[in-house]
Amino acid sequence: MKRYLFTIILLIAVGVVKAQTSDQQAEIDALNERIAKLEKRSEVWDKLKPAFQISGYLQAGYDLLWSDDGETTTSSFHLRRARMTLQGDIYNGKAGKANYRIQVDLCKSPVIMDLWVKYQPVNEFGAQIGQFKLPISIENTDYGPTKLELIDYPMALTYLVGYSEKLGDTTLKANGRDLGFKFYGSFLNKLIGYDTELAEAVFSSLGYKVIFQEIDWNQKYTDLNSGAIDCVWNGFTCNTADDDGILRAEKVDFSYNYMENRQVIVVRADSEIKTAADLSGKQGAAESGSAGETYGNSFEGAVIKGFNYQTDCLFEVNAGTVDFAVLDAQLARSYCGKGDYANLTIVDALSSDVEFYAIGFKKGSDLTAQVNAQLVKLAEDGTIAALAEKYGVANTAITDFSSQK
Repeated sequence: MKRYLFTIILLIAVGVVKAQTSDQQAEIDALNERIAKLEKRSEVWDKLKPAFQISGYLQAGYDLLWSDDGETTTSSFHLRRARMTLQGDIYNGKAGKANYRIQVDLCKSPVIMDLWVKYQPVNEFGAQIGQFKLPISIENTDYGPTKLELIDYPMALTYLVGYSEKLGDTTLKANGRDLGFKFYGSFLNKLIGYDTELAEAVFSSLGYKVIFQEIDWNQKYTDLNSGAIDCVWNGFTCNTADDDGILRAEKVDFSYNYMENRQVIVVRADSEIKTAADLSGKQGAAESGSAGETYGNSFEGAVIKGFNYQTDCLFEVNAGTVDFAVLDAQLARSYCGKGDYANLTIVDALSSDVEFYAIGFKKGSDLTAQVNAQLVKLAEDGTIAALAEKYGVANTAITDFSSQK
């Protein structure tokens, strides 16, 4: 009797455990399904975010007027502008780039300031249609030329836009906008350089027209993940971690390494900085969020100030506002000892270990494999070697990717 009773109790216990396991699995499956839906929504939002950017600002004004007798005054405080702006990229791909802008002034009665669409299929030509700010204009206000000329009415621009010198004449449109077509292009400021030409060679082979876009280096991951840019291609060190301790390779998909680099310490020729110990207590400049900033902070006692661009760091050390700058070796060699920077030199003994440049893509991007294939092709046909020789980087450019496959 006891044996049967034990068997029944055991079967019941096993049944309860199976039921609990089944319920837990159902909860896990439900959570995974919910996570998948949220990730899908996030992907949709990442694609839409570049197309819908909302911003705005308020501007107040204060008038203080004296009469001819120098005693009577009048004063008033008023709201000059209350602008709301909606703008974004409609398209950014092989066929060029299209964007739009809508701006409304809500200060008094709503007035449309900007309402236009731009399309630029190539760097050399673009078209804009709608209502937009005049190419040479000022933000016109209710201030006439009889009043004091301050920031809203600089005299030089007043004459440039054809505002009549005759007092009281207000022939220019009150909002400084015009309605119609505008054609524009960029012919004289073509970017040149090893990275630039290599990028053009790679993407033209893939059927893309390259549009180079300057970004805030601290926002590179945000711009990449939001779709504002398709890749980061300019001195992007791949074998390092950011200041948060997370490897860059965990944040983006990298292409094959295409160039070697080092971080170097740049000082003025009369500097006494020769060793790592000499950097203690000294102020240095480095590009914010860069491998150079990370390397600079590795020196005990050194105080690193962040700047937007490496060229800013060059300027600061040359001007004497900092004691040294931490720069990419490629850039440092291009400037130090030449022209305006003839007084700068590299402290070779303080250079970092070798780094590698690679192209960064959004995680999961199909472009990574496509670009890698083109790099191999351009290396095999000699294009990369020719470009490296042309721009003086033959000693650091990588021309064989077989070990990275």
